[in-house]
Amino acid sequence: MTNVMIAPSLLRVLIGGACAVIILAGMKAAAPVLNIILLALLLAQSVIPFTAWLIRKGAKPALSVLLTVLVVLIGGFAILSLLGVSISDLIRKLPFYQERLAGLRDSLQAFLAARGIDAATLVPLDAIPPKRIIELAAGILGTVAGTMGNGLLLLVVTIFMLIELLTVQQKLGEGVYPEGSVMHRFEEINRDTRKYVAITGIAGFAQAVINTVALLAIGVDYAITFGVFFFFCNFIPAVGFFIALIPPLLIALLDRGWVQALYVLGAWWLVNVIFDNVIKPKFMKEGLDMPLILIIVGVIGWTWVLGPVGAILAIPLTMAVSRLARFTGTA
Repeated sequence: MTNVMIAPSLLRVLIGGACAVIILAGMKAAAPVLNIILLALLLAQSVIPFTAWLIRKGAKPALSVLLTVLVVLIGGFAILSLLGVSISDLIRKLPFYQERLAGLRDSLQAFLAARGIDAATLVPLDAIPPKRIIELAAGILGTVAGTMGNGLLLLVVTIFMLIELLTVQQKLGEGVYPEGSVMHRFEEINRDTRKYVAITGIAGFAQAVINTVALLAIGVDYAITFGVFFFFCNFIPAVGFFIALIPPLLIALLDRGWVQALYVLGAWWLVNVIFDNVIKPKFMKEGLDMPLILIIVGVIGWTWVLGPVGAILAIPLTMAVSRLARFTGTA
């Protein structure tokens, strides 16, 4: 009797698990295309507050959308052009950075040896040859440069996503969709995610601008490129700041020396402390409403499914899935 009662529940769990595996496998296979769509949705949700601000200032909705599209196009083309030039120049200068890195390693070994310290007993410096590090960096930059061709497609999809999201919001406000419709459910599931993405996007943009200005003031090359990189890393919880900090810190160290590297570290750390402890909490008073373990599992899982882009999209996707599960569980 007990087995008969348990079997349907067990069957639902098995079927649900099988469906989840199939969906994740499909997402992993379609990651190159899916990443563009999801990043476009992320960017569209990040710029929606600008459109809403224009409407509140008295601009007509059509004009607000047009101005937002123009900002996205002009800003997008400018950023893509700067990124293309910066990445090409970085690849060209990699041999120079290899020599500087080797010299830095030798100087560190000599400094420790002069004080009677065997560097090999502290850090296996020979196990991380500068040539290998530079080859790895060249591979990463080559991959990024290879995906630059998708930049125009990303901009176009972002514009369509923005228009569609605004259209759905307008129709929901006018009562076009009946209560309980798919669009109403989508809006309920997407509301918290959109709020998080918008706040994180605005704060990340402001912080990226300040960090870029700081790099320009210090004299670090590729400041705008590192600012754009920070904007996307800002969506990665906990470790995003440190991932974004490593490239400008390393370039400052190799190009300018220890003093400028410390300036970069101090400036970025100070800005990050102010935003994380003063500015962001004022807008996200309730936080993510997710346990830490779920955030960690989400970052690892979505990175495995979608690649490095999955780390950027991890929190929005995890929030959406969590809200969907909660919604269907109470339906």
